[in-house]
Amino acid sequence: MEAEVLPLFVCGSAIVLVLELLLGGFILQEKRAAQFFLTLHVLAMGGALYFLIRCVFALQLHNRFGLPHTDGSVEIGLFGVLWAVSTTLLLAVFHFARKE
Repeated sequence: MEAEVLPLFVCGSAIVLVLELLLGGFILQEKRAAQFFLTLHVLAMGGALYFLIRCVFALQLHNRFGLPHTDGSVEIGLFGVLWAVSTTLLLAVFHFARKE
């Protein structure tokens, strides 16, 4: 894999998460409960992306930072769990955005 792929993926993901938090927070100004669940959603998605990155870029991470390569199925499993939590929290955002 090309050397630029990992930093581009990490930076791109971080930009999307920050924009989602800022724009979502602006749109949901008066809806505090929805903002809270949006923040939790972004944190869970960030955690999910962390485990996805550790799985997909394991060889590059080991070579560049000396991180040990672990079983990829653990990272994929944790990614899936956190992604499901993130999606559930996003549904809570929709619920509280309509409710208030």
